[in-house]
Amino acid sequence: MGWQNFVAAIIQAGNTTIINSQGEFTYNGTPTANNLIASTAPLAGTDPYGNAFLPGTTVYRNLSGTWIAVNLNPTAGAFLGANIAYFSAATEAGPWTAQGYIGGSNLGDVTLNASDNSQLQLNPNGIVNLAASSGLTSAQLNILNGTTQISLQASVNGFPYVIPGDGLTYGFGHIIRRNTGSILINSTTPITLYSFSGVTQVGYYQFRSVIHFSSSAGTAQPMFCRLGGNCVMDEVSVHTNVYTDAANAPNQPGVITAQNADTSFCPNLGASTNYWWRHEGYFHVSGVGGLTFTARQGTSAASETFSVLPGSWAELKPTL
Repeated sequence: MGWQNFVAAIIQAGNTTIINSQGEFTYNGTPTANNLIASTAPLAGTDPYGNAFLPGTTVYRNLSGTWIAVNLNPTAGAFLGANIAYFSAATEAGPWTAQGYIGGSNLGDVTLNASDNSQLQLNPNGIVNLAASSGLTSAQLNILNGTTQISLQASVNGFPYVIPGDGLTYGFGHIIRRNTGSILINSTTPITLYSFSGVTQVGYYQFRSVIHFSSSAGTAQPMFCRLGGNCVMDEVSVHTNVYTDAANAPNQPGVITAQNADTSFCPNLGASTNYWWRHEGYFHVSGVGGLTFTARQGTSAASETFSVLPGSWAELKPTL
């Protein structure tokens, strides 16, 4: 009589481990509902006792009333291809909800991802990346020392911020805009000199600029500058000073006191003359959005124009 092949439907090792066509399952004592502690299976499924298991190699634990599953090298689901994924469920009957994962690559990167795909990444060149998910406006890093916390926050298209234990938000860094070519000012409608998209936090901002401009032949009118855009400013105090290139030229002071308002004072400017116009002050933003810095003619005389010269610049800086 020759050898005969038999297929074992179930192999049970003691009272705690079962191997069957679904995979290998280990229980915390006699197999029953809510005591599965480990599984290795090619596909997700449910064991005969109502415990839902995940594909790959998984360990299960009840943590303060919530079931946690740690899944090694998942082959399906939200974190396909991750190295170690974390799931939770109210009971082992499932369903299991993906909560995050730890991943790596053959380039030496290690990533820690939350359920919304916010990510902390460690690179072998010493760079640490913290990225918010696409649905969030900023990423925030909290540094704890006992009960004291400092938060570092970076906004989309904006500035980094520090939020210390006093609960106030302090901004740092700045944005500078400059022009490399001349900008013609030939209309009483404001013409944009510079645009800032970084007004992404409610709070105070410092503003500075140095505008070098020239008047055309025959000019005998003022030029005005404005702070505008679709952000909402409820407090503006930007002081201005205009003077010519000539030595010992008199200064002409003024102030901008409202959004989309002209400088309070600018004299009629002489023809064919180079001028400097400095702006320095602050404003408060109560509604985030874009900021524009503009200039316009005082009258509509077509022959009386101005040119903002290359090398002019404006700076935006968040404060408290």
